[in-house]
Amino acid sequence: MNARQAATTICMLVCAGICPAAAAGPLRTIHLDDDLFSGMSSDADYTGGGAIALTNEISDDASPGMLDWLSRMDRMTGVQASRYRYELELGAAAFTPADIARKEAILSDRPYAGLVYLSGALVQEQGALSSAVTTLTLGYLGGDFVPRAQRRVHRTMRSIQPEGWHHQISDGGEATARVMHERQWAGATMNFAGARLQWLYRAGAGIGFLTDVNAGVAARWGRFTDPRWSIHSSPTGLSDRAMFSHADHRDRFIYGSVSAKVPFYNALLQGQFRDSDVTIPSDARRHFVPEVALGLVIGLSRGRDLHYFIRAQLSDMRLPERSDTTVYGGVSLSW
Repeated sequence: MNARQAATTICMLVCAGICPAAAAGPLRTIHLDDDLFSGMSSDADYTGGGAIALTNEISDDASPGMLDWLSRMDRMTGVQASRYRYELELGAAAFTPADIARKEAILSDRPYAGLVYLSGALVQEQGALSSAVTTLTLGYLGGDFVPRAQRRVHRTMRSIQPEGWHHQISDGGEATARVMHERQWAGATMNFAGARLQWLYRAGAGIGFLTDVNAGVAARWGRFTDPRWSIHSSPTGLSDRAMFSHADHRDRFIYGSVSAKVPFYNALLQGQFRDSDVTIPSDARRHFVPEVALGLVIGLSRGRDLHYFIRAQLSDMRLPERSDTTVYGGVSLSW
């Protein structure tokens, strides 16, 4: 069994164990990230990604084996959860240097990197205002799916073709993984300027192809009916996943967040076990990366919601020929 088959088998077992215990009516979400959504079309750094996700609550009448496993997770994480939710996500992410027309290895810029992943997350809700999220992500670096997808998109848009994917991190393919745990503490809602206001604090850490610690604060303001609000990092650590739980069609709110991470290892820059033509040395990486995000959530009819965000962060590299800021946007549709 090769690494790709092993990853698929593990994820199928996770899904088989969780899904039968789920309550009815899962929330389905399509996530799309791209620099175009921010109004900037640089095709550099994190150039884009996409994912499909399923979210659902785990029912109270789950099997004894499932309930025992959830109790062990509570003890391990120190959370006395009153309800549980799972999140399953399949996605991909693409990273490129600024000059994608060059075929030769570009040693003065970030390397090409493509990641395809499948992740499973357990959300432990401790009342309405506190939660923990534990995520296991199994991925595949250096495959040909991401390069082919980007070339097809550029061909459709009649834009410059990326020519340097044969220099990507782990070219030829290898398995990778990441485990992440985050905690969030939301404040009680209050009235402010004719609308509702709520704060949220968060902290977490990940180990694997991205190894880091992070912390941040967020606030939302507008009209929302559910006091539960949970934000956690995406499996790739590049954007946020938020719970809206079939938002009321009257919900309208904006939110902002300020956070920072301290990265210790990044396989998408440094490479992993296979040799890579281009890697970023430790002295060229930034070891404190602040970031800010602004977003808008609109509740639509029939339990749908639309989420848009724009995110800016200090680049995780210090390169003389590159901008110190990375900006991209994202759109999610849930139903």
